[in-house]
Amino acid sequence: PRSRPRYMPPAFLAAPLLPLHPAASPLALRAPLNPRRPAFLSASASAMPFNFGNVSARDDVAHASQRPGYSPDNESPGAVSEADVMPWCEFMVGEGVTHVVSLLGDDEAAWYEIPIEEMLSRNGFNVKENYVRTSVFAPGARDKILATMDAAERKGEKFTVHCSGGIGRASLGAGLWMMHKHGLSAEDAAKEIAAYAETLDSVTRQPNAAKLQRLMEEGSLPVKK
Repeated sequence: PRSRPRYMPPAFLAAPLLPLHPAASPLALRAPLNPRRPAFLSASASAMPFNFGNVSARDDVAHASQRPGYSPDNESPGAVSEADVMPWCEFMVGEGVTHVVSLLGDDEAAWYEIPIEEMLSRNGFNVKENYVRTSVFAPGARDKILATMDAAERKGEKFTVHCSGGIGRASLGAGLWMMHKHGLSAEDAAKEIAAYAETLDSVTRQPNAAKLQRLMEEGSLPVKK
């Protein structure tokens, strides 16, 4: 009998597969940049927009980020449109973030052309139950912040805490969580948040341990003069 011809795969199958670039791959296929990170953090390992990332490797509840629609060029009354906010909302919903802790002051909230709460409500967030906005300088700020964070954890969901750029005050909110949930001192919380951010791509945090300690002890920070 005639011998069967040797099977030759098509060229596109014979060519070696190239690894997917993390920024172009689906979220579930992204490989962690830091192999020591827990597996549940691998989806957030590659470069994320909005200065978004886990607060630490201790849990997958706490995250921090920039404000919705962040740009240094729209920090004036009514400058932020809903179109500016929508990409932030879409991204956060895609990341499974359901709770939002906003540390914007009233002057910063005025940057939005309509109330930011209305924008969030129309773009995937249950503002009535899963949102709080309080300046860190407002009385009772600590308790409002932690109440929303605790609510997210009880539901097995995620929160993001944000200020404007996601660097300073957002790090204070993150530090409150680290002290409250994980029992760290203000100094240790600040060091861990800053060090962990350095393991992420395109994430910057600058926690201030002294301010964090005062916020935890007094419930708010003194109003700037």
